[in-house]
Amino acid sequence: PAPSGLTRVLARADQLVLVAPASPDAATSLANTQQWLGAHGYGELAARAVTVVNGVSRRTKDDVLRAESVARGRCRAIVRVPWDDLLSSRQVSPQQATPQTMQPQTRLAYTALAGVLISGLAATNTPNTMNTPSAVPGRNPGEHAD
Repeated sequence: PAPSGLTRVLARADQLVLVAPASPDAATSLANTQQWLGAHGYGELAARAVTVVNGVSRRTKDDVLRAESVARGRCRAIVRVPWDDLLSSRQVSPQQATPQTMQPQTRLAYTALAGVLISGLAATNTPNTMNTPSAVPGRNPGEHAD
């Protein structure tokens, strides 16, 4: 979102995904983002964030390690997504970039990311915060209070 809408979005967010490319600037960008979030009252949201380092390869190993050292202990999880020629190609349409056409390591990384995000949703949707009768302890799904 635009800067004016960013604080409105962050105020409503229960999870945050911080994506950094595997580049020399990744560690600085992550540090600046974490610092900004903390300085503007979003430290708890930043602590629950998932950091994704995108485009990881042997060539970017040192940059990835620096970025992860900044994120480690400051977010809930770090996920590495490897470089995948298919995803970086401008000649491939979104319809052609399917899980079946991705490299196995890329599919595994995105599956891990999905699992981390789902576990975060499950943590925020505890019985105390859900508004369905089935979320009330001691009741079966569909059972309503009289």
